[in-house]
Amino acid sequence: MRAAYDTGMERLDAFISRIPRIYLALLVLVMEFGLFFLDNYVGPDLPLSLLYALMSLFSLRYIDRGYAYLMAILAALGRTYSIWLFNAELQLQPSAEIFFSNAALNLLFCILMDGQMSARAKAEAALDDLSRMTQAIVRKADSGIQVFAADGQCVLANEAAAAILGTTTEQLLHENLRRFSSWRETGLIRLADEVLLTGVSGQYEAQMHTKYGRDIWCIATLGQIALQDGDYLLLVFNDISKFKHAVSEMSAAQQSAQLALLRASMAERRIISISEETQQRIGQELHDDLGQQLTGIAFMTQVLVQKLTALGLREEERDAAKITGLVNNAVAKTRQLAHSLYPVELMGYGLREMLGQLSREVKAIFQLECELSFDESCAVEDPEQVIHLYRICQEAISNAVKHGHASRIELSVSRTNEGIQVKVCDNGVGMDTSRLEESNGLGMHTMRYRAEMIGATLAIDVSVAGGVSVVIELPQKRGGHGIH
Repeated sequence: MRAAYDTGMERLDAFISRIPRIYLALLVLVMEFGLFFLDNYVGPDLPLSLLYALMSLFSLRYIDRGYAYLMAILAALGRTYSIWLFNAELQLQPSAEIFFSNAALNLLFCILMDGQMSARAKAEAALDDLSRMTQAIVRKADSGIQVFAADGQCVLANEAAAAILGTTTEQLLHENLRRFSSWRETGLIRLADEVLLTGVSGQYEAQMHTKYGRDIWCIATLGQIALQDGDYLLLVFNDISKFKHAVSEMSAAQQSAQLALLRASMAERRIISISEETQQRIGQELHDDLGQQLTGIAFMTQVLVQKLTALGLREEERDAAKITGLVNNAVAKTRQLAHSLYPVELMGYGLREMLGQLSREVKAIFQLECELSFDESCAVEDPEQVIHLYRICQEAISNAVKHGHASRIELSVSRTNEGIQVKVCDNGVGMDTSRLEESNGLGMHTMRYRAEMIGATLAIDVSVAGGVSVVIELPQKRGGHGIH
């Protein structure tokens, strides 16, 4: 009943508002004079003050506030004249007091009603501004927005919603959520019923094929709007197809990268293996082939020396002896080089023996100081770890000699809280610290990779005074006597 009354009053108000003001002003003026006549005719038995007030109120609402105040003054004049006319036999004359009394009452009523209507007009204007702002926000929002009545009928849809679904806002306003295949196939209806029933907002994400021919990934938020005439469902959604496509591409790229890293790791292992095999082969060839040939040459030159001695050719004997000495030196260096490339006689020995042999070879080949300090508690039992540590130290010493021009090298193996530390220090010219992290030479890369293969870490420290320290940290299980 209340809703029907409000609707009827709104329609009447809209109808009167459409009538031109001049016609309404004439109507009020005629009704005002009609009240004068009625007031003169019936006399004071029928109070008409309320009707005069209604004329002023009507003028305030539909015509103009100035016209309303004019009608209030006119009403005061009319009533004053009516009293004088009706009471002529009583000799009651119209007076200023009577006029000002009526005018004050009428004007006071107009002022009060004008204030209330002005406040209401301001509130309505603010509400209209807020409504227009809200509509503009909804209309221009990047997210799709739809509002549905409890029966599923769409009552509001913005441009973004139409663009995402591939249609127009007019078409969406004719859709019903419960019959709209685009949403129904995603399982949205069940969630919408829960939101309307409980009032708790919900979210969902689904891939959908719209009835307008678009395939999209959609993420949506549903909420309840409670109004006097019932509950409504608010649906805010976005097209995340590009994001999903990017995630899919990123996942594929990550898989490709992981596969590439795996292949690179396998290739690096193969390179290390080939390098080790090559060094072993060259070392064996130097030891078994070139070394044996040089030994044969040394033996033959020794026989030649004996023959020259028997013939009494002293000068030739001395020359042949020199050749024998040179060949013997070549044999010794060849054996040292073969041992460096492939220490076959040390294979199966521990780290101490291999590093000790390396120290002696450095002294003999490069003619520089190379000292080894070894903590006896640092036992490394894994042969693979031993050979990798040996090769890292060998490469570090080679860099110190070739690039650092070092004259002294210190090898040390000590125990730490975490395991074993192997350190190679030199007194060379050092290296450029600004390019230390960018050092990507094959030797440096191989050292790092060898350390990774045995679970160790490798660090390079450049001293301000000159020289480089290569430090390998090999973790050791607590309670064990070796590295496993």
